Amino acid sequence: MPAADPASAIPETGLPAATIAVPAATVLQDGLPTPNRYWAILTIALGLTLAVLNGAIANVALPAIARDLHTDPATSIWVVNAFQLAVTVSLLPLASLGEIYGYRKVYRWGLVVFTIASVLCALSSTLPVLILARVAQGIGAAGIMSVNGALIRFIYPRRLLGRGVGMNATIGSIASAVGPSVASAVLAVGPWPWLFAVNVPLGLVAGIIAWRALPDTPHSGAQFDIGGALLQGVSFGTLLIGISEIGHGDSTFHVVLDLVVGVITGGVLVVRMMTQRAPLLPVDLLRIPLFALSVDGAGLDAVSVPARSRHGPGNDRPADHAMAAGGGGDRAAVGPAGRPLPGGPARRLRHGRHGARPRRDGDAARARDVA
Repeated sequence: MPAADPASAIPETGLPAATIAVPAATVLQDGLPTPNRYWAILTIALGLTLAVLNGAIANVALPAIARDLHTDPATSIWVVNAFQLAVTVSLLPLASLGEIYGYRKVYRWGLVVFTIASVLCALSSTLPVLILARVAQGIGAAGIMSVNGALIRFIYPRRLLGRGVGMNATIGSIASAVGPSVASAVLAVGPWPWLFAVNVPLGLVAGIIAWRALPDTPHSGAQFDIGGALLQGVSFGTLLIGISEIGHGDSTFHVVLDLVVGVITGGVLVVRMMTQRAPLLPVDLLRIPLFALSVDGAGLDAVSVPARSRHGPGNDRPADHAMAAGGGGDRAAVGPAGRPLPGGPARRLRHGRHGARPRRDGDAARARDVA
């Protein structure tokens, strides 16, 4: 066999381009050229803003939704819970699908599902229909949020990667903070369906740009872990429902049952992930002290900030507490530091760029980059 031409080797690897199972242009390109980069940034910003806003705006509209759909406030909380549950359960599987089939494809179809679900939410005339539409909207939002951070790596050149990650985090934080204010402004001039209807034109614009501007990304070719996806869905879902039932004052039996099922399936999930070469949930990253510390900090922030904000002035009435009980997972679901890592970055943290295990200082550097 003739030796590979060194001129065709991929920079920083020394490997011939023919050994990489992705197009050479995809590997060699260091970010998108301008102005394509600006259009890609715009669609990422629009999609992330829509996904994060819709995790917060429904809280403000719950009294109006309960009144118009002739239901009690405690039941109407599921308009919020359904969205959060769908996001929580879908994030990891969709991130894995993004690595297998391309982050661009998952992001595009996430926008499509989110926009269609927004139309269904705006047209809903009964609470069950609205809840089902919110589940679909949560799945679409998870498709957006699960891969937008990964797409940043292919949109920005390496020298500007920190700027891209910072901008992405800033957009998510601002959208989360202004969500209630935006909802109040919309409700001041129109009924609650407008909260979902305004997503449609923005979603269409973001989708059109995404189809034209987002870069293609390498496909891992790995098999999707259906068993792991089912386990994490049951574990995360039952834990979230159990915690929600505590806030709603449900029976002790139901709360304990949900929490026990969640803990047991979570333990089985961790054991399964430790044996996978490309795990859906890379729990072994917690062995890296810096990464574990970052996760702990993000978790404490996700719990403490919403809790404090709901015990200030204006949250003294029982009705306020009932409405707030459904929104405890907003920051946990969409906080930039708490977003789950796809399998590709996770493997690079554990094994380096090409499979060889790096030195301990290399582990720390890669963990710092991702965290």
